[in-house]
Amino acid sequence: MKPGPQITKRISSAWDIAGLCGGLIALAYCALRSRHYFHDDAYISLRYARNLLTSGQLAWNPGEFVEGYTNLLHLLSVAFLGWFGIDLERAVLLINVLSLGLLIAAFAFAARRVAAKDPSGIAVGVGWLSLLALWPLALWVLGGLETVMLMAWVCLAHACLLPLLDGRSMAPRRLALFAGLAFAAAGLTRPDAYLFVVSAGLVLLIATEAPFRGRLERFGCLIVGPAVSFAAHTGWSLYYYGAFFPNTFYAKVGVPLDLRLSLGFFYVLQSARYIPALLCAVVLAVLWRAAIRRSPAALSLAAGCLLYVLYAVWAGGDHMQGARFLLPALPLAALLVVVVLTELSSRVALQKAVGVLVALVSVLGAVSYRGHPMDAAAFVGTIVGRHINVTWPAGALVALNTAGSTPYFAERLRFIDMLGLTDPVIAKRDNLPLKLPSQKWPGHAKGDGAYVLARQPDYIIIGPAEGSPVNAPMFLSDLELGALPEFHRCYALHHEAIDYDPAFAIKGPRKPRPLIFSYYQRICGREKQAASMGAGQY
Repeated sequence: MKPGPQITKRISSAWDIAGLCGGLIALAYCALRSRHYFHDDAYISLRYARNLLTSGQLAWNPGEFVEGYTNLLHLLSVAFLGWFGIDLERAVLLINVLSLGLLIAAFAFAARRVAAKDPSGIAVGVGWLSLLALWPLALWVLGGLETVMLMAWVCLAHACLLPLLDGRSMAPRRLALFAGLAFAAAGLTRPDAYLFVVSAGLVLLIATEAPFRGRLERFGCLIVGPAVSFAAHTGWSLYYYGAFFPNTFYAKVGVPLDLRLSLGFFYVLQSARYIPALLCAVVLAVLWRAAIRRSPAALSLAAGCLLYVLYAVWAGGDHMQGARFLLPALPLAALLVVVVLTELSSRVALQKAVGVLVALVSVLGAVSYRGHPMDAAAFVGTIVGRHINVTWPAGALVALNTAGSTPYFAERLRFIDMLGLTDPVIAKRDNLPLKLPSQKWPGHAKGDGAYVLARQPDYIIIGPAEGSPVNAPMFLSDLELGALPEFHRCYALHHEAIDYDPAFAIKGPRKPRPLIFSYYQRICGREKQAASMGAGQY
């Protein structure tokens, strides 16, 4: 005898709730293990946000207009909370927690619609574990960057889109419009989200069962929001910063294509083990390709994952922990797992076996997680930034490689980012020599020692956040500065011991206390023409 509808509904709800609770417990465990984590690059955006609040300028150095960020909506959201007096570090955590809530709500709506034909509820339960039982997700809720907000908007867009693709919507144009608005928000959160618009739009236009005119109308409703947001943001960037692309694009992508492809391919292979849902989705989609053939929604999810992974390879991957660059594809991968498991619902034993395997892979990764301390550059840069903010003269010009924490906490000073994320001259440098191993880290290839020296900074911090002698170069600007006679003539090496709070020491990696801080101070006079040179006058 088959179970009645009420019993089936209760069983389905039990699996759903069990998966959600299990995923949240695993997520909380991973977050507890990484409770001190915060990445140095997040402080770049926070410095922009603080300058917006204090000077009304969306600039890294007041008066120097360079778009050294790619997370406009996230940045403005943090600044909005800061306007109410909330500390910016707490504001970014609050924004990310709210984004996590939106991600969970959007996934619940999408997964339950996708798995409507699964009476057991196993598909949704496993989907929850695939999405939430991941230490990279916990890491980037805490890490200070826009990753979780981007995931939430991408998931919400597909939650609106999937019923439309499978022909189960009573108001297709309205759903397409809502999906487009969510995609627009995702694009403003980070521009690479527009790739999901491409994959979803093509599937909507080509693979759905509807008259061509209807498909064209829905396609138009879908892309109008992203098109308007892209045009408005691009126009504003051209007006405000005088550049079509963010400066970070030139700093990260302006390296040889063959090097980027090799680094990107290795990055994807390495990162797949951290987000098993992405790997499981690919394997399941290949083995049960009937799920893709029968469902335009599944085809859209698979196409979005594939396109985004290819983009990650083309861009050269990322240097940050926890597969950050690939996480925006995670909601699509988890939904694809739900689709395939729903396809297997008529073969209960096989569905349970596959579901248990996917769930175990996800949960084991969370259980075996040992945690991350505060990012090393952020930890040391915070100590150094607080120190030089009170010991160096206000308005001094400092050249350094740690563009996040040190400039954020040394708010009285001005800076030159020697890696080029916030400096267009360095970011757009052509004929780039590749001489150091660190140049293979995405975002760390650029530098220009001659240009830095021409700016005649008052202080130069070579190498990592705590500094190092120039004869041990870490990045390209360090190496080129060391080869210039004027640098050795005009700059003197200093060492200082900085003691710091033991309570702060437990947050970061093991570093000596007191911290030995090394820097170079200018001892020559300034030439007038070079002294007047500013970042806004290139």
